Amino acid sequence: FSPYFLPVLIGALKRRPDPMNMQLNSIHKIQIDSLAFGGEGVGRIDGMVAFVPFAVQGETMEIEIVEVKKKYCRGIIKKIISPSLSRIVPQCRYYEICGGCQYQHLAYQEELAVKQQQVRDVFEWIGKIKDVKIREIIPSLRETHYRCKSTFHIGRDDNGNPVMGFRPGKSLEVVDIEQCEIASEEINKSLKKFKADLRNKNPEFIPGSLTLWSNWQYDETELEIPRKFIVRRIRDKSIKVPAGGFFQANELLIERLISLVEEKTGLKGNETLLDAYCGSGLFSLFLAEKAGLIYGIEQDSQAANCAIHNCRKAGGSGRVKIIEGDAANIIKYKLLKEDVKIDTALIDPPRTGCEERALYNLSLLKPRKILYLSCNPATQARDAKYLVSQGYALNELQPLDMFPRTKHIEVLAEMERREGAGCKMHDTGE
Repeated sequence: FSPYFLPVLIGALKRRPDPMNMQLNSIHKIQIDSLAFGGEGVGRIDGMVAFVPFAVQGETMEIEIVEVKKKYCRGIIKKIISPSLSRIVPQCRYYEICGGCQYQHLAYQEELAVKQQQVRDVFEWIGKIKDVKIREIIPSLRETHYRCKSTFHIGRDDNGNPVMGFRPGKSLEVVDIEQCEIASEEINKSLKKFKADLRNKNPEFIPGSLTLWSNWQYDETELEIPRKFIVRRIRDKSIKVPAGGFFQANELLIERLISLVEEKTGLKGNETLLDAYCGSGLFSLFLAEKAGLIYGIEQDSQAANCAIHNCRKAGGSGRVKIIEGDAANIIKYKLLKEDVKIDTALIDPPRTGCEERALYNLSLLKPRKILYLSCNPATQARDAKYLVSQGYALNELQPLDMFPRTKHIEVLAEMERREGAGCKMHDTGE
């Protein structure tokens, strides 16, 4: 089972529900006890855990069973008997269809409270870390039109005409949309123009995907030759990033996130910092002025080249060394081999988290402090558990709502090496 469901399954498993009593398409009355990490409401029917999308905690409703597994089932709302005061009318006409948002039916303050609790739950159940200090979640400055980057799928409808939008879940069908309520207004303008050009000028298009950015205007050639790189302006610096690559999506909280990382690193001017999974060098770019030396590691060659370009242009190339390659291997075969002393490690891995061998090699470096930034608290909690076993203590968590109206939560975890702690040997498959 997905670790997202673990906290709500434990109690129900003790009651040993009988899945034979649960029939597809049957109608049941249920009370929603909580919202699971991922956004679904959680209740119980005859002892069996039931997940219900787009529900609100405390509501009583009738649901239709659409999926039955051995230890849980899933239903869709047929009738809300007693709605929550926190339920609101979604702004988006495609909500519940396109698959992009999970909380547009929930008042924003309630969404923040839910996410705060979900962070605590996953670190207790998956990370096995209780009583962790969690600072109050930092809200987005705006609930809608905050994304500076969105990836749209391009397909054909039943008549062969172009459609452009999102794919719900694992479906291959593209939900055609005219406007996304969480994308910036600039992106929505570009979306409309691109769709018009697609219909009028390029009938022989090839289905695929396209990443749109705010302040990216199309010209007549961009249908055939899309830009490979985008330049973003953050504070007083220009940052070049791959057009299809990773970048922090909430343009309203990027500066706040950078300030938070600057504060947590606490650099005095002579420390050596590791920036693993550094992408296009966003954090290295701003920390270079405060550190003695920064080692940035990035596996994607385009992003690594952008990081080199960005740091060189900002005049920090002498203090930042960008290394292209796998983080676990670079740490083992370069940093450890050369006996590099790392004071602070900043890691910002993909949603899947870090490989165990990367965490093990990182622990051998023995940085005094580890800052772990992630948009997936479940894998972050799993990795934090491993680092605790390697001699680190989790000091605190700082959630940020970088993704309002969606299930995602950004969390910065601060970990510190315990005095006298040693590393346990693990088989990492190397």
